[in-house]
Amino acid sequence: MTAFSYIGTPFPVSSGYGIFANASTDSKGERNWNANLGRIGSPEIDAAMQKATAELDLAQARAATNAADKLIWEAVNVVPLYQRPQNVAVRQTLANLGAGASTT
Repeated sequence: MTAFSYIGTPFPVSSGYGIFANASTDSKGERNWNANLGRIGSPEIDAAMQKATAELDLAQARAATNAADKLIWEAVNVVPLYQRPQNVAVRQTLANLGAGASTT
């Protein structure tokens, strides 16, 4: 067991792809697991994550993300102990401060 944090982004599927993607094989036949420390993965998880990141319609993207999430949790080997808080409130007129130094 170890405590560390993956940094989240506003794009949960694409930023998490390396954590849950199946291994790729290089030209020498060696498997590359990226950040998938538990070495779980499947072609179905990869396809679901790719569909979720390619979808432009927001409702369909959410549905595809939920489908990918369901497959990942069926094979889960990493259980988050806690969620790092990401909620930040700032005045609407204030720029370059907040979650990810967003500019609004």
